[in-house]
Parts: sequence; C-alpha cells; structure tokens
Amino acid sequence: MRADNRFGTCRMCGKQVLWIRTKNGKNMPCDPTIHPYVTTLGGKERIVTEEGDVVCAEIVHSQHGNITGHGYISHFATRQKAGKTKKAAAG
Repeated sequence: MRADNRFGTCRMCGKQVLWIRTKNGKNMPCDPTIHPYVTTLGGKERIVTEEGDVVCAEIVHSQHGNITGHGYISHFATRQKAGKTKKAAAG
C-alpha cells in the first residue's frame, strides 16, 4: 500500500478496494463505500474504521437516530468469489 494512494484492485475479482492499516499493523482490503453504523454486541457486520479498528456492528440504512460512526466492510466478506483464497484459486 502506498501512502499517497490507498486504492487498489482485488486480484481475485477485479473490483476496486480501499486499503486500511488495522491497529495490529496489517493492511485490510475494504470495499470503498463508507457506511454509517451502530456498534452492537454480537453485531453481524465487522466494520473497519478509518483508524484501523475492527468493530462488531449493524449498518444503519438511514441517517435518523444515533450512529456510532462511519466505516467500511472488509472486501473478504463481499468478494464475488467469496470463500476462495489465492491458494484455492491457484490449485
């Protein structure tokens, strides 16, 4: 990931991704659409924030009410070839 350009292309599906460095120092590919969310215990979505936190949350589809923040969904969760890794694709 280059500091001046955080966007790239997924090698598996060809879609654009946004790279975010997580708090543990790993680069996470995310879908570039930003979503408002509310953190919830046992939330079904894993949201990656700009600061690199990964939180359990629910995406809020309207701006009404309280929101916790805005974040991105990991591209691993939405990729068209979901479940396939580089190893599986190569083999």
